[in-house]
Amino acid sequence: MVDALRDRGMAIDGVREHGSTVVDELAAALRGAADELTRREGSWTDRLGQLIRDPSWRAVWDGHVAACQQLLGELGRRTAFVAGRRIVIPEPYVAQPRRLLTQLSEIRARYAAGKSVRRLTHAELARVVADVHVDGEPLRTVDDVDLVIATVEREQLRQQLAARWDEWRGRLDAPVPQDASSEPELWAGRLLSSAVAALEWESRRWPELHAELVTVFPRCPRDVDARQIAELAGAVEAAGNVLLADRLDAERSAMADWLRRFAPESPQIQALAAAWDSGDLVGWDAALAEVRRLWTLRPDATRYAALHARLATVAPQWAAAIDAGATGLDGAAALRAWQWRQAQTWFDEVVGDVEGADLGRRLERARDQIRRLTADLVVTSAWLEVALSLDDRRKAALADWTAALRKIGKGTGKSAAHWQAAAQRAMSEAVTAVPVWIMSIDRALEQFPGVSPIFDVVIVDEASQADLFALPVLTLARRAVVVGDDQQIGPQLVGVPTDRVNALVATHLHPAGVPSAEHFDTESSLYDHAVRRSPQRILLTEHFRSVPEIIGFSSGVYYDGKIQPLRAARSGLDRAIVAEHVPDGKRVPLAEYGEVNIAEAEALVARVAAIVADPSYAGRSLGVVSLLSGSGQAAYLQHRLREEIGPDELERRELRVGDPYTFQGDERDVVLASMVVSSADGAIGAFTKRDFHRRINVAASRARDQLWLFHSVTLADLHPDDARAALLAYAQRPPAPPEVGGEPATEFQRAVHRRLTAAGLRTVPQFRIGTLKVDFMVAAPDGRRLAIECDGDSYHGAEAFAHDLRRQAILERVGNCVFVRLRASVFHRDPEAAMRPVWDRADELGLVLTPPGSTNTS
Repeated sequence: MVDALRDRGMAIDGVREHGSTVVDELAAALRGAADELTRREGSWTDRLGQLIRDPSWRAVWDGHVAACQQLLGELGRRTAFVAGRRIVIPEPYVAQPRRLLTQLSEIRARYAAGKSVRRLTHAELARVVADVHVDGEPLRTVDDVDLVIATVEREQLRQQLAARWDEWRGRLDAPVPQDASSEPELWAGRLLSSAVAALEWESRRWPELHAELVTVFPRCPRDVDARQIAELAGAVEAAGNVLLADRLDAERSAMADWLRRFAPESPQIQALAAAWDSGDLVGWDAALAEVRRLWTLRPDATRYAALHARLATVAPQWAAAIDAGATGLDGAAALRAWQWRQAQTWFDEVVGDVEGADLGRRLERARDQIRRLTADLVVTSAWLEVALSLDDRRKAALADWTAALRKIGKGTGKSAAHWQAAAQRAMSEAVTAVPVWIMSIDRALEQFPGVSPIFDVVIVDEASQADLFALPVLTLARRAVVVGDDQQIGPQLVGVPTDRVNALVATHLHPAGVPSAEHFDTESSLYDHAVRRSPQRILLTEHFRSVPEIIGFSSGVYYDGKIQPLRAARSGLDRAIVAEHVPDGKRVPLAEYGEVNIAEAEALVARVAAIVADPSYAGRSLGVVSLLSGSGQAAYLQHRLREEIGPDELERRELRVGDPYTFQGDERDVVLASMVVSSADGAIGAFTKRDFHRRINVAASRARDQLWLFHSVTLADLHPDDARAALLAYAQRPPAPPEVGGEPATEFQRAVHRRLTAAGLRTVPQFRIGTLKVDFMVAAPDGRRLAIECDGDSYHGAEAFAHDLRRQAILERVGNCVFVRLRASVFHRDPEAAMRPVWDRADELGLVLTPPGSTNTS
């Protein structure tokens, strides 16, 4: 094949130098040129090409092309200028375009000079202005005239362009329309482009193609027709066989070299090499089929080798047995054994070495450290702020302020006003020296200037007890946090007439448009005013002080049942709230005390004496409340208790006696309340006003563990809306203690419960404290509780774990709980080891365990 191409005159070396890409491109170019010349044979462009081979006609044609291009450009500009405008020129004017252009030029000159065209002096021009219309109106402006001139010139250019092409139609039979003068720009450009493209073949494209072709066919003629170019294209296409033959020779040589190189390494390659050298096609196919079969096995063999190498590093004996074919296990059994070993290794490394009890102790130490570090951080930050801001000037101001306070004393001396003013002046300089000031509202209003806010935040505690005179304290800061309870005792402005206050409100506040002016009375507290103005109100519903049975009264009557108690009754106290009726009680006047219900008081004193003697009340604080503030009951009870149990016991029990005002903000483990009034008193004044309800709410919510209510009246003796009636009705029929236990919820918990019971521990499964729950609770002799949590195998996420830790922290603080957490993963693997922390904690709490195998008689 290569020799045949060489005989046809092809330069074989030239083909090889070009390469397959260039040869393919050359063949495609020749084939396209042959097709184009075939289409042009006999056309007017073909005749044009023959004509302009004469240099004289070439010059004529070039002039025609230049003129047509110029005319087309001028036509395009004028067509774009008049586009979208309707211009009407009567036929008589169209017939004489040169005269019309002269007249239009004169009209334009006059318009441009600001002159008009008058009928008397310029009759012909006036007729042109009137007869020629632009958009339906006569000529009025220079722009109108320019549009008409462009229209006339466009028609002239069209005639010139049509005339030029009309000459070439006769010479070459060019496809010029019969009505050539009608918009010749629509076809003249197309004809011109066709001619230029056809002539470009002769002038540029064929010379370039010929120059490249002679590198492959050196004897290629200069003048060729379409048939010859097609033959050349076929020859160039066949030149690709030269490159194909070269590639096949190279591949054959490479294959022979490869076979000679690798034949010693493989019997299969040796068989291939022998068949290759001898030309044995049957032997070649057989050897190649064997190679292909082995190649399909290569992924499995490679994977086996890799896995065997990995297995040998961690289980060399097993790897050797597999290699020898002596494992004795099928694949599924081997996989199960491997998975079990993985689980065992993971458990030993991650879980098995972690002691749950140790984690609990570390958690307790971490919480203590957090509390300690938080306190240290607050103190250190405060002192750092003082150190950064306390210069000599502020230090002197602080010293002056402290000295002035000492000299003010109780504020009753003659010079008290002077030193008060001095303290205020010193405070104006010293206020920024200390980051946090803690003082009473009265002292804050005395010491800090109230011109503009000087603090970022002011926090007012017990705001429900502050009267309206405390309102200015809110002006000391840009923001305020007001803490209070509008259901507890409010301010009492004794000796201030209500009608006088109302008159002042009507005189000064209402005319000034002060919002809620009518509430600036003697009973409204700072908290009441803050609630009316606060954009945000936060209700603290979690209650940590009282057991649920006690706080249930206040929650239901005064807080819409929203209080969530987080305490449970301590062991040793059977009832949380007790109503004790004293039927023979009545109020009698005593000279030293006033009106006293002696029988009720003696019954209460006897109960206190019994409590003091009862071991189950050991270490509990006591409080005694008289619900009738104006009586002498509190003073009489104080006297009798001192006589009955002695001052030392009063101090040990922190025993406090008073009315609800006395106990505002205070609390005791056990509170005993005396209602004082009796059925024998006749008409009993009703406690229906809001202030009375606040007093009863305070008195009923002071007890942490137990509340006693001593009464000499019945519900029938009290007004239905009397606050004391609500408390008495609740105390006589207190709600049943909430169900604190349940049944173990999972098989894991049931297994733990069986072991706890076998150890002699009296457990309460699913123990509830308010809304919180513990899996198992065991009461210890000292009042503490052993809380046992069973953490299952399922992990519920970081948020659930954080919630469990918060719940544990709350129960450790308010539920007197000591926690032990059991993990199902550890328990199922080694129950005895998992339960060991429980037995250790139980021993620490003094709980007696039953040895394994003995009979539990507890």
